[in-house]
Amino acid sequence: MAIALVASACTPAPTDDYTEPTRFATATSAPSDGGGAAVDDSATAVLRPDFTDTGAGSVVTATETTTAARQILDTGARGMTITYRSSTGPTDARVPTVVSGTVFVPAGTPPEGGWPVIAYGHSQTGVRNECGPSLFPDLLGHADQVAGLLLSGYVVAVPDYQGLGSPGAFPMSDPDTLGANMIDAVRAARRIAPDAAPRWAAYGASIGGTASWASNEMAAEYAPELDPAGSVSLVPSPDLTEMPAAAATSTLSAAQRYQYVLEVLSIKRTSHPEMNVEDYIGGETFRNLELLSACVGPDADRAAELAQSLPASDTVPRSSEATERLRGWLRERALPRLASTAPMLLIYATTEATSQPEWTAAAVRAACGLGSRIEVLVRVGQTDATADTSPAVPWLRDTVDGVGRASDSCS
Repeated sequence: MAIALVASACTPAPTDDYTEPTRFATATSAPSDGGGAAVDDSATAVLRPDFTDTGAGSVVTATETTTAARQILDTGARGMTITYRSSTGPTDARVPTVVSGTVFVPAGTPPEGGWPVIAYGHSQTGVRNECGPSLFPDLLGHADQVAGLLLSGYVVAVPDYQGLGSPGAFPMSDPDTLGANMIDAVRAARRIAPDAAPRWAAYGASIGGTASWASNEMAAEYAPELDPAGSVSLVPSPDLTEMPAAAATSTLSAAQRYQYVLEVLSIKRTSHPEMNVEDYIGGETFRNLELLSACVGPDADRAAELAQSLPASDTVPRSSEATERLRGWLRERALPRLASTAPMLLIYATTEATSQPEWTAAAVRAACGLGSRIEVLVRVGQTDATADTSPAVPWLRDTVDGVGRASDSCS
């Protein structure tokens, strides 16, 4: 699953001329007059989309799901596939976008003050527009986790991220975009579910772990009206600045070479269209970029096989100057940037990790230096795929409920 080679820069989906892709859900869409359209309130889980606002997190379209994965529907939850307004770019130059996603509301009576909201950052699903989890009943493999959060008593908002499930280019590890997409999904969830509380937390793995981290840093400034409880980041890649140097010495693992390819092409499509991709990717890998972009169907299986055998020689930057340019572009996307707004839990592995452990450790030290509160669990000898993440949900529950005080590895 990789990104197709597209030379043009990202053009964000405009908020006033948007075409929603075909989705698996059916039912109620946004009314043309902009008024609220109530979905059947007879069930315990109430869905009442509010289309009256046009700011960040406002809902553009909302459609009740009828064919979500069984494990989600069996919880008694109700959900909607939505498009909502978000943004991309740095704080002083944000550009409006439209992002797709899903919102699920648990069964049962909400607690006093309403259901807390979890922004669920999904892991890497692909990089094409058709790779958004909201387009698939099983959320491209994330249904079990969403069902577990629903059973724990949370409204769950699952952003696809910009460019997945909707028009535009997917920015990969860009924290400005990923963080905004997560926070605005929480805002959208509260416009879908009238019983949703301002209390929220972020939870994610892989690229979702990066999104979760970014949303925590941005929370106080970007969404002061909300009440952030904390965030969980599982095997994220917060800072890939040193990846080009490792590529130049052919010391990247297969997983890291694949990530390198995705990052190069994402930068080309979004922030630096002037990049010459062949300065960074060559040989069979360059010739197979279109295949590597597949995320569903038979080509996805072939892409997964190819990703495991990318030659190291295909990902060596053409010159030391090219290496330094890419380092600078990746530095623009690196975390941390600010102190965390709320406590963080970070779990990462030391073997076969997309982000080399020393890169993640350096990001943690930098975050501590900014004043972040982070509990760090390092899984020595485990991989991104096998890392023990069992403490994550109990930590999330205790943090959202305000039970005890989260440990701080920075102190």
